[in-house]
This record gives sequence, structure tokens and C-alpha cells, in this order.
Amino acid sequence: MKKLTALTFALLFSASLFAAEYKIDTSHSEVGFTIKHLGISKVRGEFADFKGSIHWSGKKNLSDASFEGTIQADSVNTQNNKRDKHLRSKDFFNVKKNPTITFTSKKVVKKGHNTVVVGDFTMNGVTNEIELPIDVYGPVTDPWGNEKLSFEGSTKINRKDYNLNWNKNLDKGGVVLGEEVKIELSMAATKKESPYPSFPPMPN
Repeated sequence: MKKLTALTFALLFSASLFAAEYKIDTSHSEVGFTIKHLGISKVRGEFADFKGSIHWSGKKNLSDASFEGTIQADSVNTQNNKRDKHLRSKDFFNVKKNPTITFTSKKVVKKGHNTVVVGDFTMNGVTNEIELPIDVYGPVTDPWGNEKLSFEGSTKINRKDYNLNWNKNLDKGGVVLGEEVKIELSMAATKKESPYPSFPPMPN
């Protein structure tokens, strides 16, 4: 019975033992977006408040890696206070009702030469599955002994798929805002010490 209990314990914590956790280093990371404005220019913005983590065993193909992240929607910043206030309103992110934007990966696949993270993206209370092609760099060790890795990726979504429908027609045709939004991520992450450094010894 003691041996069975120890084996069960080992199986329960095997994921923690073999997949290291990396916490997003927000001081070296960015979450940005771009949308067409008036059909002739672009509005660029970013979110200042976010967090996330990566679980990864070290396999080069990332097949067992998982990614998750949470953005505080009210931290949107387009360098224009009036516009940012509008983005926080019911016309767009409706931050009082839906304060966070989240992503949780479901799998990592290879498509040609590309590594693609497939997962659920939730914004304005609506969840859709999206694909995020990424490039991964590292891991490396910084001068203070911390193991780091990073990834960069971008994808495009249609804002109307998340009930972000506000727009205005222009007098000579066209609209104020495009529907397609490009999301761009540049993420650095630091390996977190595992609370389970080794399997417990098997009892006699």
C-alpha cells in the first residue's frame, strides 16, 4: 500500500516535474495591436498591464508546451486619452463588464516551417479559437543565473467576431475603422524554481 501511494503521488506530479514553468517578464515584453484608420493610416496601441506563463519540458518541437496569458483591458494605451477612454467604453472593450482579455493554449502544431500555438482567445466576453504562429528563442542564462526564453508572434483577428462593432461612415465613402486587427507579441520569460525538484523516495 505504501508503494502504491508513493507511485500515485509521483504520477500526479509528473507534469510539474518534467515541464518547467516560465513566468512572463513584463519589463522585457510587449503586447501590441494595429488597426486601419480612415482607410489610409493606422492606429497603433498596446496594453501595459498583463501577465502570463509558459510550461515547457524542453522539447525542441514544443509539442508539449502550453501558454496562457491575461491582459487587463483598461490598460489599453494608444497615446490618445480621449480615444483610450472610448476604447474602454461599451462601444469597445466594455471593461467594467469584461475587465480581462485572456488566451489559453490547447495545442502546439507544426505547419510547414512554422510553429503555431492554437488556443482560446477571449475578449469582450466572447471566446474564439485562434492560431498564433511564433518564433521561440533560447533558453539562455542571464548574468545572474536565471534561465530565460522568449517568443515573438503575430496574428490577425476580426474585431466583429468579438462584438466590437462600433464604426462611422465617411462622407465620401469608407469607414473610420477597419475590421481586421493585427496582434503582435514579444515575450520574455524567466524559469521559475519547481517546488518538486525530484521524485519522493520509494518507501521500503
